[in-house]
Amino acid sequence: MIKSLVQWLALGLLLMTSSAFAEQGMLIQLGAIQYPGISSGPARLFWGGNGKAAQLSVKNVVVSGERFPEVSIQCAALTLKTRQVSCKDGSIASKSLPAAWQSLKFAITYDVSGVIDVAATTGNGKLSLQYSPNKKQPNITAQLQNLPVSVLQPFVAASQLQLSSGDLSGKISWQLADGQTHANITVSKLAFGDESGNKAAQEVSINSQIIGKLSNSGWQGNVNMNWSQGELYFAPYYAKTSPDKAISFNGDVLWDKTNKRIQLSQGSLTWPGLGAAALGMTFVDSQLDALSLKTKSLSLASSYQTILKPLLTDGGLLSDLEVQGKVDLSVDFSDKKLKAIDLSVHQLFAEDKNGRIAIYDLNGVIPWRANGASTANLRLNGGKVLGLPVDDTSIAIKLKGDQLEIPTLDIPLMGGHFSLSGLKLKKEQNGWSGGVAGEIKQVSMPKMSAALGWPTIEGELSASLPRIVFDPIELKAYGPIELDLFDGVSFLRNLKLTEPFGRAPRFTADLEMQNLDLGKLTKTFSFGAIEGKLDVTVDDLTLVDWQVTGFDAKVQNSPGDYRKRISQKAVENIGELGGAGFSGALQRSFLRFFDSFGYSKLGWSCKLVNNVCHMTGIADAPNGYYLVVGGGVPAINVIGFNQSVHWSELLARIKRITEGGKPVMQ
Repeated sequence: MIKSLVQWLALGLLLMTSSAFAEQGMLIQLGAIQYPGISSGPARLFWGGNGKAAQLSVKNVVVSGERFPEVSIQCAALTLKTRQVSCKDGSIASKSLPAAWQSLKFAITYDVSGVIDVAATTGNGKLSLQYSPNKKQPNITAQLQNLPVSVLQPFVAASQLQLSSGDLSGKISWQLADGQTHANITVSKLAFGDESGNKAAQEVSINSQIIGKLSNSGWQGNVNMNWSQGELYFAPYYAKTSPDKAISFNGDVLWDKTNKRIQLSQGSLTWPGLGAAALGMTFVDSQLDALSLKTKSLSLASSYQTILKPLLTDGGLLSDLEVQGKVDLSVDFSDKKLKAIDLSVHQLFAEDKNGRIAIYDLNGVIPWRANGASTANLRLNGGKVLGLPVDDTSIAIKLKGDQLEIPTLDIPLMGGHFSLSGLKLKKEQNGWSGGVAGEIKQVSMPKMSAALGWPTIEGELSASLPRIVFDPIELKAYGPIELDLFDGVSFLRNLKLTEPFGRAPRFTADLEMQNLDLGKLTKTFSFGAIEGKLDVTVDDLTLVDWQVTGFDAKVQNSPGDYRKRISQKAVENIGELGGAGFSGALQRSFLRFFDSFGYSKLGWSCKLVNNVCHMTGIADAPNGYYLVVGGGVPAINVIGFNQSVHWSELLARIKRITEGGKPVMQ
């Protein structure tokens, strides 16, 4: 561009020897400009005479892809002297130029020795530029003082960022003979944004020192940057710095213009609170081609908040953790492919603030190779899964490319064990998929009850888990999950869990329980004593975000010949489930003198739809339904009258009953 300007001026000097020009002014037609990043159509220079106004009009100016239909550069006085041409009170006009360019005022002096001086002001900003044609070291030097960053808008327009405020100060020098460049530039109070709101900066201050060499093939040198102030948001990431927590970067940069290649080597990044990293990167045609990253003692707390959490769905299982610990990380990405990762975890503590998941003191190494097999070894000193406490355990994971396998995993769980076998995962196009089988042995039900906030349930839980298959969207059990509870046999069928790590996991299943010991069951829930056996079926059980939203449940005594007795308290509580009023009637009758009664049948059903439980019993009764049908001596019938009850009210009734409260008369 400088060369073109010099050529234009030289042409002007030649034509100024014309006497006709001296009297009437002169119109000079000039050629087009072609320079990397800048081009234009033909230009026209009109000069009114020595010491008089001149105007250079250029059409179709293109700067970094941004087109300006017409640009006019004016000099209030273009003066020719014996050895000098000067332009005073210069200005630029173009409807499509940024305001900073429209308000630019400048003066240019060209000496026949080849020296060009430019002094420009816009607002409170100043720019002085000098071209010196020294034969040994021709150079260009620029001084910037509070120059508004908006003057750079034409050069960043392609990224659609709007530079709203900020100043540039510093010095740039360029030795034209060998291409050596030195720059010390500070940008202060930078603010920008884009229309989507996904990119924004506020009050950003960055100081840069750049030393390098410009050549026909590109540029090579060292860049040192220090970001000491302001906030930056590039969705989904946000970062904020302050002078005492400045983020710094240093690295060697190679720009290969011919091959459209930008390479960063010997890079070092220091991020207070997060850690330090050695970094190397290569971009080819604006695409990441290679990356090498090595960190030591990286803060997991800061890494989670800064890097991982912005990628997680709000409300998900991992979206609100408290994290502590350190990690060493090494990443090898080359030829546009991830080749290797080495991860060492030191004393990782992570706990969901909602108590759903926790990891206590996890240590270990995870080596991964794209084209080789390796084994990760982890040691966990306790934790929680969906609120259930997990004891110490060790995990060995076989890794091979996009697959991982855990042949066996035994997790101590509340006095028993939770064992998995044949866990295999494979990374598909949309995420991880795999399958696993397992079993639960002798888990303490009192401990599980306490962990889940349930009434204390006696006994142990054992279960066999069929093959469970899952993908990023859904987890599904193929076959029934068999449970041992209250001396009966229970099956959980058609289990399906959708978006388990999403904001609102959806769980569906059918439950079948046979021959439960009613004595143990009612004792567990302080329901009142009932002797006998019980069958339970729950079809279409649905939980959304682990809250019950629907089911069709039936509870009734099991068929068979066994002792059937029900205590007065149990009778009152069953009456409470079916609706208030029964307790008072019982207390007013002679039956209050008996502690227990015989029964032949008992049962209750509830279909939950739209938060309303529609209730029935064993059989229809006058104005209601039978919950208990008497048998033996003394016998008693319990009749429910309410046909429907809101789910929250039913839960309140069950809570009052199981916590030993008295029925509420309404």
